[in-house]
Amino acid sequence: MIKIITQFKKAHRSKKGNIMLKRTLVIISILFFITTEMIIGKNQDFILKLDDLIVEALENNPDLKAQHNRWKSMEKRISQAGSLPDPVLGLNVMNLPENSFNFNQEAMTGKQISLKQKIPFPGKLGLKQKIAAEEARVVELEYLEKKIQLIKNVKKVYYGLFNIEKAIEINKKNSELLNQFEGIADTRYRTGKGLLQDVLRIQLENSRISERIILLKQKRGSLALQLNALLNRKSISPVGSVETPVELIQIPEFTELKSSAERNRPLILLWQTRIKQSDKKVKFARKSYLPDFTLGVAYTQREVLTNGMGGVDYFSGSINMTLPIYFWKKQKKLIEENYYSESSVQQKFESVQQQVESELKIKLTELEANGKLLKLYKTGILQQASQTLESALSAYQVNRVDFLTVLNSQVTLFNYEMEYFRVLSNYFINIAEIEEIIGGEI
Repeated sequence: MIKIITQFKKAHRSKKGNIMLKRTLVIISILFFITTEMIIGKNQDFILKLDDLIVEALENNPDLKAQHNRWKSMEKRISQAGSLPDPVLGLNVMNLPENSFNFNQEAMTGKQISLKQKIPFPGKLGLKQKIAAEEARVVELEYLEKKIQLIKNVKKVYYGLFNIEKAIEINKKNSELLNQFEGIADTRYRTGKGLLQDVLRIQLENSRISERIILLKQKRGSLALQLNALLNRKSISPVGSVETPVELIQIPEFTELKSSAERNRPLILLWQTRIKQSDKKVKFARKSYLPDFTLGVAYTQREVLTNGMGGVDYFSGSINMTLPIYFWKKQKKLIEENYYSESSVQQKFESVQQQVESELKIKLTELEANGKLLKLYKTGILQQASQTLESALSAYQVNRVDFLTVLNSQVTLFNYEMEYFRVLSNYFINIAEIEEIIGGEI
């Protein structure tokens, strides 16, 4: 940098000072961008913090609220399922003569009050209550699954915004440098030392950058709309700038992550619960061979007859039971139905296990590849691209390379920087996807 400033002073005193002045200023600007941090925070009104966004989404997302209310609703069915049917109260008139409608004409005429209670065979109500409890647990696990999906979606949008913002930032820096390049190329062309092709090439490249910035802003707008929807904000709510993700983290081995998924992933626990529920449904179906009972009591009040006879009240009791005489059509088929259902649930559970294991392997492979790429960019490619640009700039000062070589080196460096941030974004998206698969944070 000191040598360049010295050249700048000499160029200022030389006959060709005007041309060398512009060229040297561009070189100083480029080296400044190379030696500064690759990430510079955008001047936004506010910074989005990922943890705050997750909390807001969990509190306000309407789909998650709806699933939570459905879970609470299912919990209220548990006690209902284990309760006896409501008793039946009866008010009856017995043997009332139709010729007079008098209660004291016939000895068998009476006014009766009765009470009947249906009682399922012992064990049936307990199984029904357990089945309802398992169903409530299934809905709770569906809620927890939707919860971790929501967290993953917020993170994916967040890191997507990070990638877009860095791409916009890099393109703007590139455009600023190209504007300075254009001034140098135009000066060289006007003094007969450069080509019009150089000027046109820079203008074309700058136009392409402007096009990319427009498309990137459009993508950012789409991601902002997605984020506002996840947070249940108004679609026009402003979305600030995102923070730069933390450094790469240590990822546990596949077997450890798989065990974590088996213990914590709501989707797996959900199907395990369905298996338990199916087993109870089979047991309940077997009990359908057993009869249900109806107990009844009645009290009949009689009037004293006109002849002075009668007038004695009486008490009645009854017990009834169902007879499953059509078992080959009903009870047997019910048991078979639940056996098939149980087998289907077991197979679905195995399929879910395989799916989770497969997704985990795929995401770990992607994460490992992105991690290696990030190290390669930081320790190799970006440094090499920077050195290539510095070398081209030095050679350009002594007219050993043409202007397009410098331009191509600059464009290459910025493209690699954009690719670095894209891979960095994908790396943290992979982590969010793995955390969803295992049902918790790494």
